[in-house]
Amino acid sequence: MSLFVLEIGFEEMPARFLKKLEKDIAGMFSNYLKEKKVYFNNIQSYSTPRRLIVLINNIASKQETEIIEVIGPPLKIAKKEDGSLTKAGLGFIKSQGVSFEDAYEVETSKGSYLAVKKQIGGQDTIIVLQSLCPKIIENLHFPKKMRWVDNFTFGRPIRWVLALFEDKIVNFQIAGLKSSNITYGHRVMGKGPFKVEHASELSNVLETKGKIILNFEERKKNILHQGNLLAKQVEGEIAWKNSLLEEVCYLVEYPKPILGKFDEKFLELPEEVLLMSMESHQKSFGVKANNKLLPYFLTIINLEPEKKDIIQKGWERVLKARLEDASFFWHTDLKSSFNKWLQQLEKVTFLGPLGSMRQKATRLSMLMEYLGKKFYPQKLSELKRAGLLAKCDLVSEMVGEFADLEGIMGGIYARKMGEDPVVATAIYEHYLPKGQGNLPQSLEGALLSIADKIDTLVGCFGLNIIPTGAADPYALRRNALGIIQIVLDKQLSLSLSNLISYSYDLYENVEFKLNKKEFFDKLNDFFAQRLKYLWQEQGFKSQIVEAALGASFDNIFDTFLRLKALNEFSKQAEFETAVLTFKRVSNIIKKQAKQETFFTEINVDLLEEPAEQRLYEKLKELETKFKQFLTSKKYKEFLNLLLELKPFVDDFFDNVMVMCENENLRKNRLTMLKSMTNTLEIVADFAALQV
Repeated sequence: MSLFVLEIGFEEMPARFLKKLEKDIAGMFSNYLKEKKVYFNNIQSYSTPRRLIVLINNIASKQETEIIEVIGPPLKIAKKEDGSLTKAGLGFIKSQGVSFEDAYEVETSKGSYLAVKKQIGGQDTIIVLQSLCPKIIENLHFPKKMRWVDNFTFGRPIRWVLALFEDKIVNFQIAGLKSSNITYGHRVMGKGPFKVEHASELSNVLETKGKIILNFEERKKNILHQGNLLAKQVEGEIAWKNSLLEEVCYLVEYPKPILGKFDEKFLELPEEVLLMSMESHQKSFGVKANNKLLPYFLTIINLEPEKKDIIQKGWERVLKARLEDASFFWHTDLKSSFNKWLQQLEKVTFLGPLGSMRQKATRLSMLMEYLGKKFYPQKLSELKRAGLLAKCDLVSEMVGEFADLEGIMGGIYARKMGEDPVVATAIYEHYLPKGQGNLPQSLEGALLSIADKIDTLVGCFGLNIIPTGAADPYALRRNALGIIQIVLDKQLSLSLSNLISYSYDLYENVEFKLNKKEFFDKLNDFFAQRLKYLWQEQGFKSQIVEAALGASFDNIFDTFLRLKALNEFSKQAEFETAVLTFKRVSNIIKKQAKQETFFTEINVDLLEEPAEQRLYEKLKELETKFKQFLTSKKYKEFLNLLLELKPFVDDFFDNVMVMCENENLRKNRLTMLKSMTNTLEIVADFAALQV
């Protein structure tokens, strides 16, 4: 068994590309080598800003061999009457690289054919890799690509390619470069070039000569360890942010933390502003003690500095300039007012025909009144005020510079300017969630987030601005998913259709491109797709999700309760037989409803057969329990009643002819089945279940 290593060296790659590249290149090599029948033990991949490396351990020196049968042309085409081969037969033999003696006749269901057996595989792995490596490099995916040398595209220009199978170079060309056994190290501390004699030596050469820490986890460990030590020197702790830490680890090849200081006067600024200045613009971390920021920051540079003080002062100078700006914006904004900002929103366009942000603010206020009556009536005036002021910070100086602080600054300014805490909290949280988790903690924040997102969704869908493929410029998928997550988190019993309808009516002076029915159908389907995606991602089986959604998803939280109950029910031994029984009922009713009408109620006098009489009595017996469990949302107990009902339904089908010729008897039996499905389909669409 051997070792193969491939290193692609390039100009500094954006940090956000690298994690996926590591996963992609390992996956592609795994798939292609399996396809080529080349055995290997495991694949490891690493990346830094200037290189992507894949190591394949215990890789076989040759492909596995295999004898296969290849069917050629029919005998009547491949052979002449005297038994000699025609041009078609000879062409087939030649194309397979075998001799005339290797050909034979084979009988198939379609007739007699000429066939051969031949050996495939057995090629040296190094030869396989020569064609495989450029193919994989060319097929690596990037959110954005650059184009150079013969229109070759890649995330950044490739500068070198090292490819070694043990001590042999795997020869190929790509992007105007020839593969070699030459690598390069750190731009400053170990530039290179360095010759690598064997695949197993690359990591050691990069570490000792090139001053590269190849492993992401090692870089992260070094940053955490050194950063924490520096923080202790000022009796503080680093305010580590995981997403930023990961980004920084992909920005450096040789991380070196440096502790900087800033003037204590800037501590008057909100913590959010200070951290945004450090994290977003400087890729630095704050330092805290007793949960309060200290006048220090931690930054990570990409080398061992000769003059650390000069570098530290340079970082401090840049941060000071940003904090001076932030301080100016802060004091300027505090001299303004929400009333003034509301007027300025008249000049800020929300979205083309949907009017101004001031008009959106009015709609949000009305939506908050609608939601507040249902979920927070004791704070109705505060909720309406929160909706009205939610977008005011968009015209503030601070948000003009730090766009990511929208909503956050609005909440902070609301507190500073004497607004009710409910108003301030709602504004502060209403852009949440911005990613996975991180939901609004307060009820007022949750309601304003829902209001803001549904207003955007309704407006965009009314204009037929609907996401297609990967394109979603207004983040409508994220908005819909945000509403769903908030409703589930806060366990809100909310009618989605009523909320959409109310929001739609608020756009009274807007001319939508879709009529109301098209609009509702498309937006409802959009929510259904988001629910399906979310719950399947959480591990619920597709058919269980379809069954829950098929009954209804107007009340999202209620749908989730039914989904969980269905999921539990599906784990019972009797699940499959129960589904078959009640699915049969559902299918009969769906089919017959298209062909005839049913009675409005069951006629007891028309129940002639003992089996239908027993089923009727059982339905009457369980009717109260069904209603109680539906009212109390005890869907698990509701579904368990089906196991009690099932024998009576089976007995009915075994002994009663539903589709009899007597019209009244047939309609009465169908009416009884329809009454059953009316109850069952409140919980699940049994027709959607596949067993």
